[in-house]
Amino acid sequence: MLCHRNIFVKIILQTPLYDDTNTRGNVTLKLHYLIYEGFMTHLFSKRIDLRAGPSSEFITVADMDKDGKLDILTTNREAGTVSFLKGYGNGTFDSAVRFKVGSEPIGIATADMDKDENLDILSANSEDNTVSFLKGYGNGTFALKVDYEVGKYPIFITVADINSDGNLDLVVSNLDDRTVSFLKGNGDGTFATKTDLSVGAGPFYVAAADIDNDGKLDVLTTNYIDDTVSVLKGNGDGTFAAKVNHLVGRSPVPISLADINGDGMLDVLTGNTDGNSTSFLKGYGDGTFGCKIDYMVGLNPIAMTTADIDNDGKLDILTANCEAKTISFLKGNGDGTFAPKIDYEVGFSPEALAIADIDNDGALDLLTANTGANTVTILLGCGRDSAEYLSPADEL
Repeated sequence: MLCHRNIFVKIILQTPLYDDTNTRGNVTLKLHYLIYEGFMTHLFSKRIDLRAGPSSEFITVADMDKDGKLDILTTNREAGTVSFLKGYGNGTFDSAVRFKVGSEPIGIATADMDKDENLDILSANSEDNTVSFLKGYGNGTFALKVDYEVGKYPIFITVADINSDGNLDLVVSNLDDRTVSFLKGNGDGTFATKTDLSVGAGPFYVAAADIDNDGKLDVLTTNYIDDTVSVLKGNGDGTFAAKVNHLVGRSPVPISLADINGDGMLDVLTGNTDGNSTSFLKGYGDGTFGCKIDYMVGLNPIAMTTADIDNDGKLDILTANCEAKTISFLKGNGDGTFAPKIDYEVGFSPEALAIADIDNDGALDLLTANTGANTVTILLGCGRDSAEYLSPADEL
């Protein structure tokens, strides 16, 4: 059976959804019967598992050695290392080569921080409250780490020119002290001393985008403890207005910013680990958002992204579900609504995911970092030459 052959499916689910509430102790459970009926395109053709490192916590994909082919990087929490897996552009990779970073790294990012046209590595190190910078040489090798102090228990890094000076800066979420750290980049791979900004309780992911269309980058965090997203409106000079919180689902971890409903304005999606759901908040283009709408996904959705996986011109949701050993796919309708989830099996304890065409077949592939298995799972997308497909985790 060809991978891109469409099949007619009917999905009938009894799905628990949660009403909007101000406190966890006042949650009303409702049962909704959701029905999806129509043609579904097969998404993935093959599963590949690769060894990464001890407690592979986070993953990113980039061309680190400038050969035109995407490579894989993971943080390895137990080892205090980053793994580099050289890619060959056909879905195969060399064995992992590891580089030392700080203690218990979680988040990872790549960017050309020193303007030498080579990608560098940054990791958020949760145990020693630092960010490690590893200068890249453009050939898959890196200099020894240089550490910069951030807040308490840093989790995630985003890289952007926050203060509009032409140099990339860092924003880091600090889980234990209700802050994000802003580190001004000097354009040479060095950074100024951190400035801490107040956000909600238990900030996990952090993102930067211009959500109010004023030409200045704003910062958003998911706040695991108080079930909110904090919005810090940027002034374009590295300073921010005080936080404004928006209610989402229970214990949010990942966040994604995208124009989900096609109105030209950025919307917010969060993955809610205790609610087994994703929250959609419609953006109005002025920094404000509508009330959340929740969609059910797998158990403990600790990572999430959006992409047009099925090539219909509409953004879909993908979550990595740590307790279920699955990823959930929610087909987007292009208007801010989604079909019920379809699950695919990956490795044990998937805690991060990435989307890229790693085998150059024109189809998006999905990658997860599996903390419990010390592996990376790749689900190859159904491309031009695919002759088979992977079935979902549950028979429809």
